[in-house]
Amino acid sequence: MIGEISQSALIGRDRYSATLGELLDRAVAGSGSAMILRGPAGIGKSALLSVIRESATNQHLTVVSAVGVENETGLPFAGLHQLLRPLHTEMPKLPVSHQRSLRAAFGQDDRSPDLYAVALAALQLVGEAAAVRPTVLILDDLQWLDSCSVDVLSFLARRIGSDAVLVLGATRTGSEDAARRAGLPEIMVEPLDEQSAAALLEAQAPSLSSTVRQRLLRQAAGNPLALIELPRAMCQTTDRVVEDFPLTARLEAAFAARSAELSEPARTLLVVLAADVSCDAGRLLRAATALVNAPVGTSHLQEAIDVGLVEMAGPFLRFRHPLMRSATYVRAPLTQRLGAHSILAEILSDYPDRQLWHRAAATLGVDDAIAGQLEDYAQRSRACGAVMAAVAALDRAAELSERADHTTALLLQAAELASETGARQEAVDLLGRADLSVLGPVERARLAAVEEVVAFQRYADSDRRIRELVDVAADAHAAGNTRSRGGNTVVCRRTLFLTGRSRRIPRIHRRATGCPGTARTRSPSPRGGRAQSAMGTWSRDPRATRSERA
Repeated sequence: MIGEISQSALIGRDRYSATLGELLDRAVAGSGSAMILRGPAGIGKSALLSVIRESATNQHLTVVSAVGVENETGLPFAGLHQLLRPLHTEMPKLPVSHQRSLRAAFGQDDRSPDLYAVALAALQLVGEAAAVRPTVLILDDLQWLDSCSVDVLSFLARRIGSDAVLVLGATRTGSEDAARRAGLPEIMVEPLDEQSAAALLEAQAPSLSSTVRQRLLRQAAGNPLALIELPRAMCQTTDRVVEDFPLTARLEAAFAARSAELSEPARTLLVVLAADVSCDAGRLLRAATALVNAPVGTSHLQEAIDVGLVEMAGPFLRFRHPLMRSATYVRAPLTQRLGAHSILAEILSDYPDRQLWHRAAATLGVDDAIAGQLEDYAQRSRACGAVMAAVAALDRAAELSERADHTTALLLQAAELASETGARQEAVDLLGRADLSVLGPVERARLAAVEEVVAFQRYADSDRRIRELVDVAADAHAAGNTRSRGGNTVVCRRTLFLTGRSRRIPRIHRRATGCPGTARTRSPSPRGGRAQSAMGTWSRDPRATRSERA
């Protein structure tokens, strides 16, 4: 019989368990700290977090947790709300201004939340909880947590040294999340060694033949989740668990095979959960009932729990591993996924932002009305500091926009915002989907500004780049963009920076502006005059800072 791994006795993870246990002991003693576990899917990060959760619970500590979800990455402060919800009883202890900040962040106040004020309020709220009882914050799948929540929690994690607080997070290898940019300490969770992997496989499937055992050990490559799930999948199917696929795909196939054991109502319930893991069980059952057009109740919920795909966490149902969610969602029929989002949009009428995202997810083709709503949402998100949420909204709005030129405008705006936060790859991907041939002079100046952030390394010839930027600035100026702001300002600033490093400034300036004499001479050439004017407008702006004029 294939067993389940015990969280209290993880095979081959003594070193990690001991390190995390020491951090927990220090937090109980009043010395707070933070640690991020990093590693590939299935390597055992969630299991290690569960060990600490179990230990903290047994010591009667306060434990709160949040799990990042792909379909909530565009919702500002969604992860923070999930994490701090159990601490609502401590809210009255906060100053009124902090209470207002948190209510604004959680959509309970009409005012726009200020990111710094929310971070200060969250820090004091956790501090109040830790004054009553040592507190452990557990954050799984950080790579999918919304950027606002990660920024707040990174702020908090750097300021808990004198509090009885432990912050533990887990994220996947290769994800450029805010936790890494914040410089929080990390532990890289490595694959199991050969001896530990063999011991785990023996504990899970003792009846396997030697040939099959060696094949599974080779496929799993020390990944604990694979050592647990692949033998189980082999017992349920005559197929050879798609050996040629990557390990993640094989695991998803194994989870999909397990869900095949369920009745149709139970499978439908899992699809609805995969579409929105933050719904409470009551809403999930109502949505699944509407989707399958038949009663879906607690007996179907128990089915899913019995096969080990999901578990209850208070009033919420959650997948036991993120790959279980992705396997369920991706392998569901398209009509069922669209139907789930459509029904969830109706049920979540009291959560307008989540409702909007479900409507967008339920839409095939183009829809200018929803695209416009997503643009408005992006503006609100940017106003409250949720820049990457705004990027996600503009990206989806571009997909739904009917006009090609508007699609490009939205993608350019999203790339600008992404570049502002240092998300270079996201900006490059967004520009790669835009039809840049439709851009006007001002938009090309904005594009040049983005390229100077995300692709500056490809311009090896600074002299040539100076000429290009001066031409772009001149065209934008001629098109009426004479104010010292926007892409034209950045273009001028970058040009001045490059000329400061060039040994041939006068010659380059004359070639760029068409001036036969000194740089101060106004060119009789129409194009040269525009370039001179564009550069001069910015450099003489009295509002420019000293560093901008340098």
